[in-house]
Amino acid sequence: MSLASPPRFHLAATKANRLTLESDQGDVAQLFVLDADIIRVMVLPGGRLDMARTWAIAPGQDDVPPQGRDRFDLSDFSLPDFIQTLAADSLTIETQCVRLTVRLSGLFCRWEAANGAARRGIVRPRPIISAIGTGASATICAASPASSISAWASAPAT
Repeated sequence: MSLASPPRFHLAATKANRLTLESDQGDVAQLFVLDADIIRVMVLPGGRLDMARTWAIAPGQDDVPPQGRDRFDLSDFSLPDFIQTLAADSLTIETQCVRLTVRLSGLFCRWEAANGAARRGIVRPRPIISAIGTGASATICAASPASSISAWASAPAT
């Protein structure tokens, strides 16, 4: 992926609580609706996953086993019902607690949390100064000042 020419994604598949977005440049993003308040976004530059196991996710356990956990293993998550809305330029996934809107050009994500009957933004893309020619690609997220939810930037899954 390049900041100079961001990829254009399209919804390639929906299978249960896993949605697959593919880009015109061969990149893939997997969206997993894991719990009412957890939607996981896994970005695969070039469509490849270099490490099939993770040591970061341990639902229902005190810790991840020493051998790690398969990144596609959805067991022990509640896998709730969700609403999926596809528009010409965006994909929205909504549970009773959180809504994720993905802009298909560039894969920019906007996160909103339930606030009674309304939704309030908690994390959104923020403009960055690009380092064109470095081969680096990044999205910086900004948390809403009113949010009690922390936001962090993470590298694509490798």
